[in-house]
Amino acid sequence: MPNRIFRPATPADEPGWRSLWAENLAHNTTTLPDETTTLTWSRILNPTIPMLCHLAEQDGRIVGFATAILHLGTWRRAPICFLEDLYVTPSHRRQGIARTLIQSLAALPEISQCSGLYWDTETNNPARPLYDSLTTPISYIRYRLMDRTP
Repeated sequence: MPNRIFRPATPADEPGWRSLWAENLAHNTTTLPDETTTLTWSRILNPTIPMLCHLAEQDGRIVGFATAILHLGTWRRAPICFLEDLYVTPSHRRQGIARTLIQSLAALPEISQCSGLYWDTETNNPARPLYDSLTTPISYIRYRLMDRTP
């Protein structure tokens, strides 16, 4: 049985996180300037910014991550949590890591006090059976008027 740990990111995790971040971007056929990656990592570590990153570590190696952003909403009194990124290395998929990342992230004190946890995915995402087993999808369609990436 592999030794798995699910935990918040720390400064020492930067090289492992960057490696998986690059895999995630490639998987999504996206490129970002290194400055954006550096900024994202600094936001994850900054306790004054409502962004969290939970890692899946197996046998001492980071094999997955979940990044979430806490934000206010107009229809709720408590903050809401948006799961923006979820990534598990291809060799570690279908082992329950993504499910545990979502569940361990939801159990964090900062998130368990939120009024909800939500995420977006593409209709053809092969992880949809996992998502469907956790919750029922809603029927909203997302529109983007401006997308000024990065």
